[in-house]
Amino acid sequence: MKVVLYDGDCGFCSSFVQFVWKRDRKGIVYFAAIQSERGRQLLEDAGIPRPDLKTMYFLDEDKIHERSDAGL
Repeated sequence: MKVVLYDGDCGFCSSFVQFVWKRDRKGIVYFAAIQSERGRQLLEDAGIPRPDLKTMYFLDEDKIHERSDAGL
């Protein structure tokens, strides 16, 4: 599963999510706010029990990417 985990209160992050969502024609990327129950659980399962809200994360199967690596 490919999941973008983002700060649900951040305008820039929300714009980024909309940008990716509109271009993901095959629907392979999912999205979850870091503040959501599911987002927190995914990050904890990936070894990040206390995520930084200033950071975007990208979960790609079993690998987690942070910051600019997540955006790219």
